[in-house]
Amino acid sequence: PQFISLNNESCNGYIDDKTVNIRFIFCDAEPHGGSSGSYYNLNDAKAALQTMLEGIPQGYKAVIFSHKPIHNGLGWKDGLGWQSLISPMAGRIICCINGHGHVDADSVADGILYIQTRSASPTDYNGNADLSAVGTADETVFDVFVIDQDTNTIYAIRYGAGENREFAY
Repeated sequence: PQFISLNNESCNGYIDDKTVNIRFIFCDAEPHGGSSGSYYNLNDAKAALQTMLEGIPQGYKAVIFSHKPIHNGLGWKDGLGWQSLISPMAGRIICCINGHGHVDADSVADGILYIQTRSASPTDYNGNADLSAVGTADETVFDVFVIDQDTNTIYAIRYGAGENREFAY
């Protein structure tokens, strides 16, 4: 499958995987400055997400990946208005997966599963030491997500600090 970039933003795009009938959407959910100090246009990113959602092929579902959470239930406010684009597509979205957070979390809103996978930071949001053991395999965090569409189950298999997780969608 080929990555299709939208609005000249390499971080906003999708891959349609015809072997599993899933559109994997990649969306940078908050404007930010990189090492070059550049910012992307939030309205362009929202337009790209709307285009990617509206263009989900017939018979496909979608998984949305974002760096920061795009749902209030995971500790972030929706001041940028992502929910108004996502919630109407509830029947077509398997889940939304984000990183950035210092803790594992999940919630369901409007029939959509939101999964947060923790970062490899050695502290939680309050600066307290957590599961990461510096200098060991637990210093880092990688999740492999397996989506079983026959049972509507997502398996998050963890390498590093933390535990494997299982979600129904």
